[in-house]
Amino acid sequence: MWVGLYARLRHLFAAFTFPLAALAENPPTFVADVAPILAANCVECHRADGIGPFPLVTYREARRRARQIAEVTASGYMPPWKPDPNHGPALQGERRLSPAAIATLQAWHEAGAPSGDLDAFTPPPLPTGDWTLGEPDLEVTFDDPFVVPAEGTDIFRNFVIRLPLDERRYIRAVEFLPESALVVHHAIIAFDSTDESRMLDAADPGPGFASMDTGGGVHPNGHIIGWTPGQHPYEVHPGTAFAVEPGTDLVLQLHLLPSGRPEPLAPRIGLHFATEPPTHTGFSLLLREDDIYLPAGSRGIVVAESIILPADAAVLGMYPHAHYLGQDMRITATLPDGEQRWLLHIPDWDFNWQSDYRYEEPLPLPAGTRIDMRYTYDNSAANPRNPHHPPIDVHAGNSSFDEMGSIAIQFLLDSATDLPKFHETQSRYQIASGDTSPDALFNLAVAIDQQGRVADAIAAYQNVLAVAPEHPFALNNLASLRERRGELDAARALYAQVREIDPTLLEPHLNLARLQVRSDDPAAAIATLSAALEHLPAALDPRVQLASLQLQQRQARRAVDTLEAGLAWHGTDPRYRFQLGQTLLAVGRTRSAEEQFTATLAAPIQVDGQIDGPNTVRLHVEAHLSLAQLAQRRGDTTAAHAQRAVAAKLLRARAQQLRQAGQVTEAEQLESRAENL
Repeated sequence: MWVGLYARLRHLFAAFTFPLAALAENPPTFVADVAPILAANCVECHRADGIGPFPLVTYREARRRARQIAEVTASGYMPPWKPDPNHGPALQGERRLSPAAIATLQAWHEAGAPSGDLDAFTPPPLPTGDWTLGEPDLEVTFDDPFVVPAEGTDIFRNFVIRLPLDERRYIRAVEFLPESALVVHHAIIAFDSTDESRMLDAADPGPGFASMDTGGGVHPNGHIIGWTPGQHPYEVHPGTAFAVEPGTDLVLQLHLLPSGRPEPLAPRIGLHFATEPPTHTGFSLLLREDDIYLPAGSRGIVVAESIILPADAAVLGMYPHAHYLGQDMRITATLPDGEQRWLLHIPDWDFNWQSDYRYEEPLPLPAGTRIDMRYTYDNSAANPRNPHHPPIDVHAGNSSFDEMGSIAIQFLLDSATDLPKFHETQSRYQIASGDTSPDALFNLAVAIDQQGRVADAIAAYQNVLAVAPEHPFALNNLASLRERRGELDAARALYAQVREIDPTLLEPHLNLARLQVRSDDPAAAIATLSAALEHLPAALDPRVQLASLQLQQRQARRAVDTLEAGLAWHGTDPRYRFQLGQTLLAVGRTRSAEEQFTATLAAPIQVDGQIDGPNTVRLHVEAHLSLAQLAQRRGDTTAAHAQRAVAAKLLRARAQQLRQAGQVTEAEQLESRAENL
């Protein structure tokens, strides 16, 4: 094999005639010249426990492979970096040798692979499995053991890991440690806030589920997170950290290679949290061809897909994907004025070296730009990567011996208000590609609804219901639009219909109760919210709203009962404690009320999983003032004065923050209130 390859590549070596001639007079040595090149570019994989088929750490190991090293580096086969550097913006982490390095390796081979002073050789530091980015905020792995068999074909397996979160977190970096590096070829990481991946896991014998799709796993905020040997851990573009909620599953897809012996898996994933929510919005557009047919022996078959950007955006990176028969990948952007720009070109696709690619700098593209995907396939016997000999007919599918063609492109949006436009574009593309499922139609309707196009959204939801007449979310959203247009009877009937279809959905209960209050029927709203708690006893909003209505209707004791029954679920929420305290005051239970106001101050308020500064101040001020009122009632003026002083101090501190932010009027209002205290 190598002899033939060398013969075919002689013309490439001619490019290094001058460097080789110069190096021939002073041949490079392993210690001084070759070892640094191998350490920087090769030993990440080519080490004793690496994914490479042989190590290249010591002189003896490298000398045995000198000719092979020269040939595969001259051809560009190694290091494995597939994108063409002349077609597309510069990419992060390029694994590409310089012409000088390639010439050095060739000259070293031609000179007989001299060692140099081995006493001066210091072996390169090898990866130890420690975290590149430092200790993560959260480390996860999967609990159920999975052993890669000693022999067999490649394995693609998705492992579903429930994140141990009790509040919303924002992730700024993801690091993957394969641990069993010899069998882990590459990884893809996605996040699933539904139960879809978990159900696929349950339906598949053994840990995880077999698929080249990640089930319900998606790219959060447009992030396309992958790992290949030598790749730097994934760090988000500044301002684009993504949120993960309690109950979210991390979906880890692994491409596994049998190594000749059973290998237990023990990968580790490190998540690094951001302290602030994202300030920029991302989106991942997916182009995918699902109609692929490659007859046995065929070559040069092309599949093409395109999509037009609905708003200005910048490309951050992309993840192309095909299987063994993919040959040439071309991703281009055609601007509205007709100018064409390369986004990515892989002229010699290799399924075994797929990766995600991130630009060194974002590439801005204007609205109206057309993104084109053009992939060429080779199902002939001449394709050395064809897994079938002789070739067989191949169709689109998710198994490794089927074929695929897709590109996920990560965009940084100019404005968060453009996000529904991108969702609409993606949904229309998906439907035009043949997916007319209720979920696809519903996603389109939601994207239109989010843009405030009421008439179009109503028509879109009706399209969903034409296919799935009892689609609860479409019915609920259609009712909301009817309510917005003042069609209250129609809205009320639709909300009631959804509650009959699925009484465990929260929104229809809340929406119907709100409409009943709006129609001056609080008794009906109380009944609706009470029914909601029968099906959803742990839900916060219907319980709080029910207690408020009961209090307004002079049913204070019932309001107390409602809130006390919810302490089992909401006892750590200071907002809940404060409302319970106020309700207890209304029925004269001052001692219990004082306990609740004190509990309110025990923890900072959480709003959607995040500490909310302004609301924390307001809540704590009111709790201190309520405690002051209680102290005054029992004649303890000293305690009352102390509580008011703390409240005034909080108000002044918040006012100072507002002044620094330029919000002078609101700051003056808080300062005035502090003075009155």
